[in-house]
Amino acid sequence: MIGEMNRRVLIEAWGFTPDGFGGNVAAVASSFSVWAQVENRSGGMSLFSGQENYNYDYKITVRWHPDIKKENTIFYAGKRLKIFNVSLVDEGKDRFYNLRCAVSDKN
Repeated sequence: MIGEMNRRVLIEAWGFTPDGFGGNVAAVASSFSVWAQVENRSGGMSLFSGQENYNYDYKITVRWHPDIKKENTIFYAGKRLKIFNVSLVDEGKDRFYNLRCAVSDKN
C-alpha cells in the first residue's frame, strides 16, 4: 500500500476571520501535505427525504494522522475536495484512512 501512495495532497483546516464589516469569512487556518493514493471515482448528489446524499468522486488513502477530520478539505490537482467519510482501514501497527471525497464548490 505504501508504494501506491504516489501523490501529494494538501489537507486544509478551516477557520473564520473577520471581514472588516462585522461579519466573518471562512478561510484556510492551517494546512499540511501528505502522501496519498488517489483513486478517481464517479459521483453525484441526490435528494432523499429532504436530505442531501453525496456519492463520492474520489477515494483517497493516506497514513493515519491525528489532524485528519471530516471537517477538513483536501486540495488536489487544482480542485478542493470536501471529505464526506473518514474510515480506518487497518487497526494494526500501520494504520491508514480511506477518505471519501467529492469536489467542493468552495474555492
